[in-house]
Amino acid sequence: MNRATVRPLAGSELTDRTEELTAIYAAVYREPPYNEDEHHAKEFASQIAEQSQRQGFLLIAAEVPDRSLVGFAYGITFPSDRWWRSAGAEPARTRGHQKFAIIEWVVLGPWRGQGIGQLLFSRLLANRPEPLATLCSNPSSDARTIYRSWGWEQVGTTSPPNMEPMDVLIKTLTPPEL
Repeated sequence: MNRATVRPLAGSELTDRTEELTAIYAAVYREPPYNEDEHHAKEFASQIAEQSQRQGFLLIAAEVPDRSLVGFAYGITFPSDRWWRSAGAEPARTRGHQKFAIIEWVVLGPWRGQGIGQLLFSRLLANRPEPLATLCSNPSSDARTIYRSWGWEQVGTTSPPNMEPMDVLIKTLTPPEL
């Protein structure tokens, strides 16, 4: 099994390690099917600073004994009236409920296949107050197959600007109150 531990990063530690998070993001998204360039990594750095101020923000990082980060996952709360841009109408079953939106989930190549990604996801979604979680996934990515095996359900697609179309997925965390 892995030698990584997972833990939240917040506040000044998150700020201090943004460069390291950005390097991980750049390394993972440089790979196919994403093929992103340095421009995207710079956007990520500013995006995470802004999103860390949003409701429900949580970032869980995977750290190895030398204190290097090898992966992370983070998300924010979507209020009951928010849905993914460019994804069309929100599905009836999520409408009117808060959702935990997973924004990123990345593990460096040499650390994949050791359970780190699942550990990140488990910790990220543990004890969430939102009844539902949602994320977007490139349909050609290895992650898409993993999501399916973990019980995520496709409810639509989205076409973000300057990106390939993505699948919109949801998962029930706790049955929503009606």
